[in-house]
Amino acid sequence: MVQLSQSIGKSTSGGPAAGHRNASIDTLRILAAIVVVAAHSNFVCDGAVFACLSTVNGSFRLAVPIFLLISGYYFYSALKADRHWTWVLKIARLYAVWMTIYSPFWLFDAIWQNDIGDIPENLVFGYFHLWYVAAVGGAALMTVFMSRFGLRWMMLAALVLFGFGVLLQYALNYGFLPDRLIYHAINGWLQRNFIFFGFPLFAIGFIIAAMKLETRVSRNLALGVLASGLVLLILEVSANYLAAGKMHVFEIYATVIVGAPALLILALKTNWQGGPRVSPKFAEAIFFVHVLVLNALVALVDAGSGALMVLCLAITLPLAAGLVWLDQQVKGVFL
Repeated sequence: MVQLSQSIGKSTSGGPAAGHRNASIDTLRILAAIVVVAAHSNFVCDGAVFACLSTVNGSFRLAVPIFLLISGYYFYSALKADRHWTWVLKIARLYAVWMTIYSPFWLFDAIWQNDIGDIPENLVFGYFHLWYVAAVGGAALMTVFMSRFGLRWMMLAALVLFGFGVLLQYALNYGFLPDRLIYHAINGWLQRNFIFFGFPLFAIGFIIAAMKLETRVSRNLALGVLASGLVLLILEVSANYLAAGKMHVFEIYATVIVGAPALLILALKTNWQGGPRVSPKFAEAIFFVHVLVLNALVALVDAGSGALMVLCLAITLPLAAGLVWLDQQVKGVFL
């Protein structure tokens, strides 16, 4: 997911296309990718309800918004350099490659089971985690269009569309959606797509880059907003649990739009240049490979969620390193 979030340009305190790689962003990406693995493993969700609420159905929901924000942040330099269509075509290529790799799960298995109803929507919105790639591509196209109207209109559109996506999510969880839409919302196609989720966060990342907010917002203010965002997220998750008397699955929480941008700004302000050199494609490789590993483990191993996550990471991390090496040999086919 790193090339999806970086693609063109490198980050420094001077902007997304200045001179040196910002290792703090690379570290944030890798941590977010590990969080995605933990979430897909349902880490601790076979134990205490509070543990699951505070992680997989709570704080872990910041991981994908962070990736979308970083994608939008780096897309700004691509658009300014008039390389945005190269960027979009690269996303389209990655989508085609990985949808083909995962086709045994969403295409051939459906044909074998004579259950082909989901094939068109999987093709458009992406199989399982690959929805993110489709969302980034669509968000980039919307950002190109909205950039013609200025940052204020882009921000307004982002907030309105995100708010509508949140309303759709709440309508699903509290039984207010028409029956004909429930199935699509449960699968995430209705609300977790490039319009209501991808574009809003992508656009905010783009605006952060355009306005150089990491240079205009103090560290203390960013920390304060991040802390407030985490508190609001905890309150939103807890309120939903108390209101429904059960644990809802939310693809979109309203409050992630507060904490996630603050976390990105903090990482940009840190601008750490030291530490071990890790390929900026490593987090992307973790993201793409881990579902293959999870599918194999679920079929072969009877393990709790915690053990499943540990096993998945133990296998995924070396596989991801190997994929980075292979991608270098074939000149960027996979990442």
